[in-house]
Amino acid sequence: MTDKIKLRAQLRERMKSQTPEARHQAGVAVCAHLQTWLLQHQHVALFRSLSDEIDTAPIVELLRAQGITCYFPEMQASGEMRFVNLPHQSVILTPGLGFDLAGHRLGRGKGNYDRFLQQMRTEPDPPIAVGIAMDCQIVEDIPIDTHDQGVDMLCAPGLGLIKDFKR
Repeated sequence: MTDKIKLRAQLRERMKSQTPEARHQAGVAVCAHLQTWLLQHQHVALFRSLSDEIDTAPIVELLRAQGITCYFPEMQASGEMRFVNLPHQSVILTPGLGFDLAGHRLGRGKGNYDRFLQQMRTEPDPPIAVGIAMDCQIVEDIPIDTHDQGVDMLCAPGLGLIKDFKR
C-alpha cells in the first residue's frame, strides 16, 4: 500500500470521528480567521461540504451577506471539474483530506482539484488557492507526486490563516 493510500485511510478515520457539531464549529472558526482577508475579494470559489468535511456554510453565509459572489464546482460530462464563469484573480477555498505546513495538499485521489488548479495556474492572474481544514487534518508531511498541486495559503481553527509556508 502506498504512503498516500495509507495516509488517506488515516485521515478518513480522523474525519469520521468528528461530530457534525465539531465540523460546524471548525467552519465557524475558519470563517472568523478568514473574514477580514476574504472580504477584500469580490469572487470566491468554494465547495459544498460533504458529510465528512469541515462545514463551509458559515463562510457561504458571510460571503453572501456581504454581496460577494460565490462559485461552486460543477462536474462536466467529460469528468472535468469547473467553476462556471469564475473570473481571474479569484480566491478558491480548497478542500482536502490533509494538508501540511509546506502547503502540500492530499485530496480524495481523483485529481479533480489538482487538474483544475494546474490549468488555472497557467492563466494570467491565477486564483489564490486557500486550503481550509480542521486541525486533525494537518499532518507533518504530505507525500507528493509531480502532478500534485499545493495551496497558496492554509487556514485551520488552531492555526489561523497561514500565508507563508516553510518550503
